Amino acid sequence: MHIWTKNSQIIIDCGFKTQWQCVELLQKRVGRLDDLDAVLVTHVHCDHICKPALKVLSSYGVRIRAHRTVVKQICSRHGCDDWEEPPFLHAFSDGAFQAGDLRITPIKVPHEPDVPNFGFVISHGQGRRRRKIVVCTDFYNYAGVLRHFMNADFIFVESNHDLDLLRKYPNYASQFHLSNPKTAWLLYHAIRRSEKSPQAVMLGHLSHQRNSEKLAMGMVKDVFDRQRMDMDFDLLAAPLYKPSKTIRIE
Repeated sequence: MHIWTKNSQIIIDCGFKTQWQCVELLQKRVGRLDDLDAVLVTHVHCDHICKPALKVLSSYGVRIRAHRTVVKQICSRHGCDDWEEPPFLHAFSDGAFQAGDLRITPIKVPHEPDVPNFGFVISHGQGRRRRKIVVCTDFYNYAGVLRHFMNADFIFVESNHDLDLLRKYPNYASQFHLSNPKTAWLLYHAIRRSEKSPQAVMLGHLSHQRNSEKLAMGMVKDVFDRQRMDMDFDLLAAPLYKPSKTIRIE
């Protein structure tokens, strides 16, 4: 995910499988890679960070920021200490930090055993001009993170699988991801408790075999309809194999 303001830009996760794919897409979307304030990494799984992407980011001197537990796993998995040009890994702890004019607050979220994983609350501006973005994927229980979704201006959240399709195509790893109903109820409870609705919500990390945009968005609409709550925000689903359209937060 690429997030930018007039003065700053960050990317969350970078799981390209080849170096040329990484360079091509990042240059197309970002421009000069050395203008990036940071690449934030949620966790060590290869669809979120992998060796080819680390190599590219290292060659451009891009700062890679991850929780100290995630940094340790990245170094161990990819043997970064032995590289001729090791990646610029900068560990953060549990507190908030700055990336340009963006304030980043990490959220610890439950994923697979022994795989620490983090979402992010990203804020910009002060007072009435403050805007809040929540990015949170690869988790299976929202009880501990619900409050972070409240009063967000934009939400990017996982809606991984449809329960009927999961029964048809069983997958062990799905138990560590949010199902469509869980995502729908998370959004309902967060927005019901908020003073304002988000401007937009984007559903992401959809399984190509066990989900579809229609099913994921349909579940959200169904829960809001059953609770007789208006959906006064744009609802979208991230495409599986290409960039989404740009979402502008006013």
